[in-house]
Amino acid sequence: MKRRLLISSLFLAISITGCDMLQSEIDSSESQMRSFSYESEPKPPVVTSYVVTSIENNSDQGVIGNVAPPNQIDVSFGVSGQIAQIHVKKGDRVGAGQLLASLNTTAWQQDISVAKSRLDQASAEREKGQLGANQHDVREQELRIEGAKQKLSTAVAEREKGEKLFESGVITRNELDKLKQEESNATLGLREAENGFKKINQGLDPAQRISLDAGIKQAQAGVIKAEQDLKDSKVVAPVSGVIADINQRVSERSGPGQTLLTITEEGDWEVHLQVSQSQLGQWKQGMKSMVVAGSNKALPGTVQYVSSTPDEKSNMYQVEISMQEAPKDWYAGMEVTVRLANKSGSSVYVPVSAVGIEDEGPYIFSIVDGRIFKARVKLGTVQGNLYEVVEGLEEGEAIVKSSISHLSDEQIVQVKQHEQ
Repeated sequence: MKRRLLISSLFLAISITGCDMLQSEIDSSESQMRSFSYESEPKPPVVTSYVVTSIENNSDQGVIGNVAPPNQIDVSFGVSGQIAQIHVKKGDRVGAGQLLASLNTTAWQQDISVAKSRLDQASAEREKGQLGANQHDVREQELRIEGAKQKLSTAVAEREKGEKLFESGVITRNELDKLKQEESNATLGLREAENGFKKINQGLDPAQRISLDAGIKQAQAGVIKAEQDLKDSKVVAPVSGVIADINQRVSERSGPGQTLLTITEEGDWEVHLQVSQSQLGQWKQGMKSMVVAGSNKALPGTVQYVSSTPDEKSNMYQVEISMQEAPKDWYAGMEVTVRLANKSGSSVYVPVSAVGIEDEGPYIFSIVDGRIFKARVKLGTVQGNLYEVVEGLEEGEAIVKSSISHLSDEQIVQVKQHEQ
């Protein structure tokens, strides 16, 4: 009986001990699993926050630009020759059509005289042909016929006499042949005189008319060219404006393709600027600005054009300022300073490292209760390592200061510290 009781007690003790060991192993396993699960979860990224502040604007900023005249025209003579006179000087205002310079015209005046003489002669010949022969011409041709007949009659008599002398042996065969040739020439002369008489009575044939008309046209072309050359020997202002430069002097030779002088056409001068993307936001069409050249006084200007696309090479944006007035000493390409539009008060600025750039535009990450939110912003000017934010952010907001490229919208973060 005692033995059974001892065995039962021993079994009970072993069972209790085994249960305690099993429970201990289960608890240990659960603890390890909890530890593993906690360690496998990603920790929120640590970020440094920046509290947005405002900075007083600097109204003395300026951008360097280059002067561009409204339009410049190079003026040259139309013909070559020696410069006789230059009637203007640099800086003079001229009107369209005003005489500026002239060449020595002696040669062209002579050419005109010769050309007109040839035209008069050709016209007279055609008129004479159209009217037909007058009495004087007819009588002159009749006298030619009478003279040719007398010459032929004498030649015939001499030839007949020569034949008798030849038969008598007084003259040689050569002397007889010479008399016959004179008779033949006299016959041809009479025939030509008679044909000439017929022509002056018949008027012009088609070939003669064509020849005379061609002579008239050639003479007319000569007069036109000579008169045009004379005209081209003078230079007049093609537009109203200011003489910007004179490149040649009196007595020098000049001609087509050689710039005698340059005229700046009347109109508004411009100043062309190149600005970066960060500066682009402050330039708006219609904005007033002030332009300063060297130590001269500031002149008013108006933004008339702002490029929406950058230059492919410089990646800068073109801005054009229209000037209401321009000093006489301004010239193309001259460097001037354009003062940025004055702003009163202050603006919001953030570190450059806090701004990301995407195709959709610049952005920042704001921090709210341990979570970040992506927000689009509009940038203005740059001061040192700070961007001006003109839209999308308020003073006092907390944002991620740097290393934002690996962050995502609505992500939980661990804020390391706040900076201002």
